[in-house]
Amino acid sequence: MDNQTIIELREQDRNATNFDIASWENTLSTDITLYNNDSLELKGVFIDSVAQNSGRVVVEPDDPTAPVGSDKREKATIGISFCQYFHDWGTSTAGATELDDRNYIPVAQKYTSGRDYVLCDKIGLGGATITEVSEILLFNQVPPKSLSGGDINENYEDPVRFFYKYLNQAGKLTHLQFSLDETLLKTCGYTGTGQTGTEGAFKLNQSILDNKKGIIKSGTISFPFLAIKNGIGTGASAQTLAPDDTITAPFMNQRGKKVLETLTGDKFMELEFIKFLGTTTEDVQATDGELFQPRIIEYDFKIEARDYAPDELARVLSQNFTRSAPELYIQDENALADNPLLQTTRSLQAIGDAVVNPLPAGLTPVPAGNPNTPPVFCRDDGKALVNYIADCQNYVIGTSQFAVEFNENVGAEGIFQLTQMHLPLYDHNGNTLVIAKDIGVVAGADGKRVKFLANKNGGVVLTDVRPATLWRDQMKFDLSKLLTTFQLQPKQDIGGLTNVRTCSFSVVDGVNGTGALKSIDDTLNKNEFFDKATPYTTAGTPIKTPYLTEINASESLDGDSALDNGYYLIELTSNFYTNKISGEDQKKNIMGIVSRFYQQDSFTSSIDGEGTFTYVHKGEPITISRIGCRILNAQHQLARNLKDNNTIFLQLNRQ
Repeated sequence: MDNQTIIELREQDRNATNFDIASWENTLSTDITLYNNDSLELKGVFIDSVAQNSGRVVVEPDDPTAPVGSDKREKATIGISFCQYFHDWGTSTAGATELDDRNYIPVAQKYTSGRDYVLCDKIGLGGATITEVSEILLFNQVPPKSLSGGDINENYEDPVRFFYKYLNQAGKLTHLQFSLDETLLKTCGYTGTGQTGTEGAFKLNQSILDNKKGIIKSGTISFPFLAIKNGIGTGASAQTLAPDDTITAPFMNQRGKKVLETLTGDKFMELEFIKFLGTTTEDVQATDGELFQPRIIEYDFKIEARDYAPDELARVLSQNFTRSAPELYIQDENALADNPLLQTTRSLQAIGDAVVNPLPAGLTPVPAGNPNTPPVFCRDDGKALVNYIADCQNYVIGTSQFAVEFNENVGAEGIFQLTQMHLPLYDHNGNTLVIAKDIGVVAGADGKRVKFLANKNGGVVLTDVRPATLWRDQMKFDLSKLLTTFQLQPKQDIGGLTNVRTCSFSVVDGVNGTGALKSIDDTLNKNEFFDKATPYTTAGTPIKTPYLTEINASESLDGDSALDNGYYLIELTSNFYTNKISGEDQKKNIMGIVSRFYQQDSFTSSIDGEGTFTYVHKGEPITISRIGCRILNAQHQLARNLKDNNTIFLQLNRQ
């Protein structure tokens, strides 16, 4: 037995250097020397997969490296960004004067349309030159150089992250963040030798986003987006998007072995080995035009960072999203509550249009709109505008319940749902309604009368959720469907407005919006004349409905793909390495494969060398003092949805 030594590599060891969950380095208490024909193999692995096989959801803290007891270490910030919209079904006053509370542009539309209108800010561009960014070019600089010298043959993490900033058309500093799969960037490879080779480019534009669904791994971006001329980039390169110097990241040598230094700004681009350029179209906005852009509101709160039962997490999120502060005065006399999810037209009028942030020296500020003006709403196709007149009634905008629920009856482990991102239509008894409306001949084609079913007063659409990893990876929502994007429309004349730009969007119940259930049953008369069809009238015929159309997560909690769900790879870095070759790439330092068939309680374990690659040392002796450890998924990415109580045992066999 003297010729065998067991080496314990524990992530929670007091002398371990932790880079991320499931990525750490152990400094050995005693150096180990490998002589000719000595072998090193995996003896056992214990992976803390509590979130994957216990039915619980792990909410990570904002900063796991912050001091113990601090909010950043103990709390997690949950947030959403959203826009409010109303559904043009009429108003609760009904009757022949239901349209007297609004001004439509163009004025020819004097009927309820059944369309959606999103709350916008009107920005007078004031003569500023606006640049339209329609494409981003990513240049791969291969071979990369580390700051401490030497070539680096592999990228550090997949996906590759980008952080940039620019001044939008309102003069507000805007941060742009997204990540791409590393394999996509291989299409812009490097040819030649040294630093004299030729760089290829990967073009990221709306066509790419539309045709390659899901290539954005985190963050959101849509084209085109507008920025102030010279508000993009620095120095002579006015059309180059500037790296975000507010973002920092640890620079590690090969695969997280050791932190060399912290990078910010331009250096951060070196970490990812990518140059980032913006291709633009100039002067897209005339000086006499105005821009109507969605008003995006951010709402954040903190909860305890720990693992939750799914129904418990749903309850905690719902309570926080819909909370108010009854012990405080509500300052706005026109408001319903001190919660931005539920507002009134009078409150929105008091808020006014966009507020311009201070600009860096040398740039001309774009003036904001006037406060205390009626809020403006843009139709979903971008071809019409409407606002409530100043002396109209105080109508409700938004949602009365932002309900996150967990339905344990869907899938093997249950599914998360958003059941109410809308404001229902109610009768005088509080019942949820669908209303059958008759638009009339004026809206129809070929003289036909047009009808529609209205299932809500309006609601909110999400443009961002934070942290994305919680909503996407743990709660299993498909963010490419859940989050609403707004497309900038070309210059156009609407009514008496010339050269204005609006936005288009789409609200689809069950995808990015919720509402009362609309079904063929809504056409039945549920009163005493059951055998007669429910009439469509101008005022609307109400139909009671106890059901809602909710947004379901894309997968139940057991819904990982088979490939991702099948096994883990154990990667060890030191003076030794092994090769694993696949059809896609070559991976160094893979020492073991752990099948997830061996899940027990909250751990996935591998024992007695199952899945081991044995390293047999040849040649001169080498001394090992540190060993880096990473647990990867089947896609060769750092495994997510794990906790930090991971341990790897090695066995050293002497000859």
